[in-house]
Amino acid sequence: MIKDRKEAAEKLAPMLDRFKPLEPIVLGIPRGGTEVAYLVSKHLGAPMYLAITKRLSLKGKKESTIGALAEDDSLVLTDVAKTTIPKPEINRYIAEAKKEIRKRISLYRKDEELPSLKNRTVIIVDDGVATGNTVMATIELCRNRDAGKIILATPIAGESLCKRLKKKVDEIVVLKTPFFFRSIEQAYKDFEPLNDADVLKIINQYQEEKEGESPSE
Repeated sequence: MIKDRKEAAEKLAPMLDRFKPLEPIVLGIPRGGTEVAYLVSKHLGAPMYLAITKRLSLKGKKESTIGALAEDDSLVLTDVAKTTIPKPEINRYIAEAKKEIRKRISLYRKDEELPSLKNRTVIIVDDGVATGNTVMATIELCRNRDAGKIILATPIAGESLCKRLKKKVDEIVVLKTPFFFRSIEQAYKDFEPLNDADVLKIINQYQEEKEGESPSE
């Protein structure tokens, strides 16, 4: 098992060293992926941004994920959702997700747009991939913005899911690919959910370090 997100990032980051010459952009998926993305970006000396994606779940059933929506409206739906849930109901979930996405963009990025990804190497980072919906929506966002190369980096993802994701990105960098994998928590000894305050703390730390590296005038 991995001790915590910090240890996960420390093991994952060196595996990405070969991308340094490509001057990558690190896109973290909040909330859980924020800490891992921050530490990976710090190791690589690469800029970090949070790509806001909202999981779509059935009402009252947080574990019943039916898809995900990215901030550019890239939408991923499960086959079950496509065939069994009426379109008006799905549209309601999408409308609710858009509100939450706008709220998080305002909170985490102060309403700033993501930078241009055109022809850039983008490393998408999360603390684990269970269903893959939020990651796939983020991949679509990168494609829609003409990213040059898309890398997915994560401490853990199920074996079968990895095979599917490999078809959608240029490369996957992963520490563990268990055959039986139900939830990200099973990979960590210490897996505390991150809240908005935790995310903002990491963002502030990143910004302070970034400003400290800027040459004085």
